[in-house]
Amino acid sequence: MASQKPLKSLLGSKNLKGQKKKKNEAQRFYDQIADVQPFMQKIMGYRSSLAKYLRALKLELDESAIALDAGCGTGLATFALYSAGYCPKVMFTLDISFNSLRVAREDFHKDKHTKRNKIEPVQGNLLHLPFADESLDFIITCGALEYVPLDEGLGELARVLKPKSKMILIPVLPSPVSAVLEVIYKFKAYSTKQIQETASRYFYKVEKREFPVTEPIGWSKVLFIVEKR
Repeated sequence: MASQKPLKSLLGSKNLKGQKKKKNEAQRFYDQIADVQPFMQKIMGYRSSLAKYLRALKLELDESAIALDAGCGTGLATFALYSAGYCPKVMFTLDISFNSLRVAREDFHKDKHTKRNKIEPVQGNLLHLPFADESLDFIITCGALEYVPLDEGLGELARVLKPKSKMILIPVLPSPVSAVLEVIYKFKAYSTKQIQETASRYFYKVEKREFPVTEPIGWSKVLFIVEKR
């Protein structure tokens, strides 16, 4: 069941515009590529591929849910979620890159699946989420935990998720394809064993799913459905 608290009470002392801080390497990099990233994702077929798979999962995500796309980038997972037919009450899209949030917001206003929905951008860090403890009904995160220490990142995501609520975790799958992406995007992929073992400290259900080999996103990603303890 979704929180009945006002939206302001879900957020900590940080506001939706974020705070001016010294940029780290990941932030500088994604600020530079933000304008071309959506085009590349469309060319690679990631958005439609992920939407198809999320639709097949038949998630219990109703219209009263408060959701978060953690490390949203230019909105890949959020677009896929809405394209798959899910429509939470509010979707917070959090990223460290201001330019990525800007591009995502502009595209959210144009896309038929997102333009009429409440999507709130938040500039912030995965290790310091500006949300109250146990305030969110659902989280999706795609290709973001590779930039932070895995235990700290999963622990922070678990902190803001309500008990018994689910998170969709879509990490980069170590592979020849991801080895190339690691060089381009400057991250380090974790093994599925590392993810499963670390996630089990915070989530009592850790279910691994693999994308069909025919789907482009399956060439570099794997999916976990986890449930908060």
